[in-house]
Amino acid sequence: MIGYFYLLVMVVLTSIAQFFVKKGSHQLFLDQGLSVFIRSLFSKNILIGGLLTMMAPVFYILALRQIPLSTAYLFSSLNVVIITLVGHLAFREPLPLVRIIGVILIVTGILCFSF
Repeated sequence: MIGYFYLLVMVVLTSIAQFFVKKGSHQLFLDQGLSVFIRSLFSKNILIGGLLTMMAPVFYILALRQIPLSTAYLFSSLNVVIITLVGHLAFREPLPLVRIIGVILIVTGILCFSF
């Protein structure tokens, strides 16, 4: 059971990381020269996203000690579901019907492989 907890932590960390990286991407300065661009890569949001992105695999590796690889890897697709919802709610990204169907299929697939 602890393996599933580790997977959940990995998914949450990865999803939060993507939120911060997306938010930080709006703070990049692309038209003011290379040095300004590089400095803008070190914004608070991008650094937080990067740190969380580096932490997530630790929990994935811990989960792999407890859970079959096929189950653990499939669980990582929950990131797609969460990020789709976060993108829609936080950044007003479109959520067409085809994506909703895709999310439902992903969740169904995870449920099928988990048992």
